[in-house]
Amino acid sequence: MTLYSQITYIYDGGDRVFSIPFDFIDKDYLTISINGELLEKECYEIDNFTVIINCLLFPDDIVIITRHTDILKQIVNFTGRNDLNSESLNLANIQLLHSIQETMDLINHALIMDYLGQWDCKNLILSNVAPGVLDTDGVNLLQVKTIAQNYVNNHAKLRNNPHNVTKAQLNLERVNNTNDLEKPISSATQNALNNKVDKIQGKGLSSNDFTNAEKSKLASIEHN
Repeated sequence: MTLYSQITYIYDGGDRVFSIPFDFIDKDYLTISINGELLEKECYEIDNFTVIINCLLFPDDIVIITRHTDILKQIVNFTGRNDLNSESLNLANIQLLHSIQETMDLINHALIMDYLGQWDCKNLILSNVAPGVLDTDGVNLLQVKTIAQNYVNNHAKLRNNPHNVTKAQLNLERVNNTNDLEKPISSATQNALNNKVDKIQGKGLSSNDFTNAEKSKLASIEHN
């Protein structure tokens, strides 16, 4: 949307010189902001219809030039004057025109109600929204994230299968939920156990009372 009293630039890393595409009566009616922060007047210069920024800028910084005409301060006072000329009348008309344009810009940027009675944000972002209290209150993004994270955290603590997931869905239909003492063994394991050598107290896993080497030594000893 084209505005009468505001222009936005995205700094491309080149010269810090920006054009002013609209008329203004006085330099004091112009404000310059970078990323939403107003610049002090010593940080920029206004030369004709050009703004020269003296402070540091970074690529993709958002520079906004805005005109704010003071409507409460009359540039031309008509009271008790008989020397008014066309230049004075024209200046007064320009002041009024600029004020009207700036008001229109504010309306076009404002949160307004459409013909259905619904608030229209005109694709703009609402900021500084307080956390909602009632179920019908609007909420900010931080509150939504907090609510969602709390739900996830609480849901992760559930152990009662809230989604009714089945074994078949997880390809676990052949898995039995039994304790270790009740688990059966395979036929192969049972056969191996049947053929094992029983352990005899003091003899390890052999039927010999001694090792083969010791048994050979004993056999070589002559009997008395």
